[in-house]
Amino acid sequence: MAKNKTVVLFSISTMFYSFASLLSSLVVIRWISPELMGFWGTVILFQAYSFFLQLGTLSGLGRELPFYLGKNEKEKALSLAGTASYFSLICMGAVFLLTMITLTYFIIIGSDRNLIITIFVVGVSSAINFYQNYLIVTFRSNKSFNKLSKVYFVQSIVIIASIILVYKYQYTGFVFRYLLLTIFLTILLFYVRPIKEAISFEITNFKLLIKTGFKMYSLGYLNNVIQSLNRVILVSLSGPLLVGLYMPSLAILNVMKMLPSSLGQYLYPKMTYELGKTGDKKKIWKWVWKSAFILIIALIPFGIIGWYVLPPFVEFMFPKYIEGIRAAQLSIISGIISGSLIGINVINSLKAYKTLALLTAIKFVLYVSLMYLFTQLLDPLTGIALGLVIADLLYFIVALYACYYNLIIYEKHE
Repeated sequence: MAKNKTVVLFSISTMFYSFASLLSSLVVIRWISPELMGFWGTVILFQAYSFFLQLGTLSGLGRELPFYLGKNEKEKALSLAGTASYFSLICMGAVFLLTMITLTYFIIIGSDRNLIITIFVVGVSSAINFYQNYLIVTFRSNKSFNKLSKVYFVQSIVIIASIILVYKYQYTGFVFRYLLLTIFLTILLFYVRPIKEAISFEITNFKLLIKTGFKMYSLGYLNNVIQSLNRVILVSLSGPLLVGLYMPSLAILNVMKMLPSSLGQYLYPKMTYELGKTGDKKKIWKWVWKSAFILIIALIPFGIIGWYVLPPFVEFMFPKYIEGIRAAQLSIISGIISGSLIGINVINSLKAYKTLALLTAIKFVLYVSLMYLFTQLLDPLTGIALGLVIADLLYFIVALYACYYNLIIYEKHE
C-alpha cells in the first residue's frame, strides 16, 4: 500500500512539474524571438557534452547503490555514494574553471553581450548539474521518493513565479532564470538528500563505479548526442533560425518525456534492487512491458487533444512560430512513443553492455538516416519531426524485444 501511495504521489508531482514546465516554455517562446531561442538552443548543447567528464561514475552509482541495498550491504552502498559525491564536486570545479577561462577570452575579444551572458549561464549551470545529478541518483527508497515529490511541487511553483523575470528582462531574464532554477532545485535536493554521510574517496569504489558505469554512460552519452542530432542537422541546413522555430517541438518533446522519465527514475532502482534481492527476471520483464503499455494508454488522450489544440493556439499566441506547427504536432507522437519505453534501463541493471551498444548503434543509424532523408523530401522542420517519429517507433520495437530477449529468452538458454 505504501509503495502504491509513493507511485501516485510521485506521478502527480511529476505531472504538476511537467505542466509548469510546459506553461513556462510556451510563455517564454511568446516573449523571445526565434533567432534568440535558436541561439540559446545551440549554445546549450555544451551542457549535454560536458557530462562526459564524470566518466560514468553516476551511472555506476545508479546501478550499484540499489543493487547493494538489495543485497543488504548498506555500508558498501553508502561508501560508493561518498566516492561519487567527491568526484562530482571535482567535475563541478573543473567545468566552473573552464567556464571562467572561456568567459575571460570572449570578454577580452569584445564579444556580443548575449553571447557572454549565455556562456556564463550555460557554463555555471552545467557545473552545478554535476552535483545535482549526483543528488538525484541517491533517491532510491519510497521514503526518499516521497521527499522528491515535495521537491517537484515546490520547484513547479518557482518555475511559474519566475516567469516574471523573462517578462521584465527579456532574453537576459530568460537565461538568468535558467540559472536560478538550476541553483534552487539543487538547494532543495540537498536539503532533503537521503544520504547525508560525509563525502569520502576510496580508490576501490572509484574503480568499481567506473567499471560499472563507464560503458553504460559512454553509450548513454552517445544517446544524448543522438537526441541532439535534430538541432545539429537543422543548424547545418540553415543556421540557428530553424532551431529557434523548432523550439516549440523541443519543448513538447521534453515535457512529454518528463513524466515517463521521472517514473523511469523510480522504476530503475526498483528493478535493480529486485535483481540484487531475488534475481527474478520474469517479474522484472512484467514491469518492463506493463510500464510501456500503461504509459502509451495514458499519454494518447493528451496527444490527441494536443494535436488539435496546438495549431489555433500557436497561431493566436505565437505567430512567429507558425512555420513550426506541423513539426510540433509530430513531436507529440514522438513524445508518446519514446517516453513510454522507461523499462529500457533494465539493460543497465543487467549490465548487458553488448545489447546496450547494439541498441545505441541502431538508434544512431535510425535517427541520422531517417531525419536526414525526410529533410530532403520535405521542408526541414517537418522532415526532422517525421523522421524522428518513424525512428522512435522502430527503435521502440527493437528495444522492447531486446529487453524480452535478455530477461526471458537468454535466461532460458543459461
